[in-house]
Amino acid sequence: MKQRNIIAATLLICFLAGIFAVYWQKASTSADIYCPIQSDTTIVVYGGSLTTNASSAQDWEVGGVDPLSFGWVTNFFDWWHVYDSAVRPVFLNSTNLTTDCNLSDYPNVVLYVQPGGDAYDQQSALGSAGKTNILTFLDKGGAYVGICAGWYYAAKDYYWEGQYYNWTYLLGLVPTVEGSISTIADYPAYNMTRMSNGLNMIYYGGPTWGWRQTPKETVGTALMTFASIPGNLPAAVRIDKMLLLSVHPEAFEDYGIYGLSRDERIANYKWLANAIDGLIGGQFTAPQATSISAFSSPQQILRLESIRAVQFGSLALQDPRKTNCLQSVLLMIKHWR
Repeated sequence: MKQRNIIAATLLICFLAGIFAVYWQKASTSADIYCPIQSDTTIVVYGGSLTTNASSAQDWEVGGVDPLSFGWVTNFFDWWHVYDSAVRPVFLNSTNLTTDCNLSDYPNVVLYVQPGGDAYDQQSALGSAGKTNILTFLDKGGAYVGICAGWYYAAKDYYWEGQYYNWTYLLGLVPTVEGSISTIADYPAYNMTRMSNGLNMIYYGGPTWGWRQTPKETVGTALMTFASIPGNLPAAVRIDKMLLLSVHPEAFEDYGIYGLSRDERIANYKWLANAIDGLIGGQFTAPQATSISAFSSPQQILRLESIRAVQFGSLALQDPRKTNCLQSVLLMIKHWR
């Protein structure tokens, strides 16, 4: 009898332990799923996939986002945040976009940004789940900005240096594009190039239509074309609620590139802010001036630049649990060396 009681008690303990283990596993799994999007987040930026062995630029490009474009985009939104505190981006990695965060569940998020880098790695890291997440967000009225590789990623297929690619998880939203435009810069080289609106912007391998292997008809509206080469090839295109950029208006002077002045960068920032604000229906405040003389006094420019220097990466560092916190810090350290 005593042995039976011991056996029964042991079985009961094992049963209860099993229930506890299942509950604990579920609780742990739920706790591990963390979405960095907050109630006041208005912009989501894809930041690639964090690697803890960030000893070189190649280590950072896990997930397809180039560290330069990541830093440039961070700085641009910090600059814009000075003008409008409603400009509040969050940087998500591939795990966030494929598992943790359903973009459509956050009504205050109005914009998704896909930075430059490697379109193959981006579509590979985001896969089917990330693609579906982004497309659902766009179908429900969200806006999309694709910069360089972000335009390639938005296409159904593309030509890269003469070779045709049709990757499974490209978004497939626009027709075939092609690049790099070697008559401007033969990748991996970059170049400062003149836009049809008079601005000077960095070209670093971005796509276009109508150069050598794609039709000349531009889908949507060309907001800028390349003025430095013949053919009026589109450098920035708006299609409904999509803004597709071949050039880098978010580029920051002397941060990984040379040839861009502070005045040119500020003019490019203002153009980009207004282009995005038009895309989302004027929900933010964007500076309207298009020339440095009309922008503000030299003293005001210096004051805003000082604020920007202090705030570099600040919006990406709002929560220590965000994986891109370490990424932003290391990028700042690399920039300040």
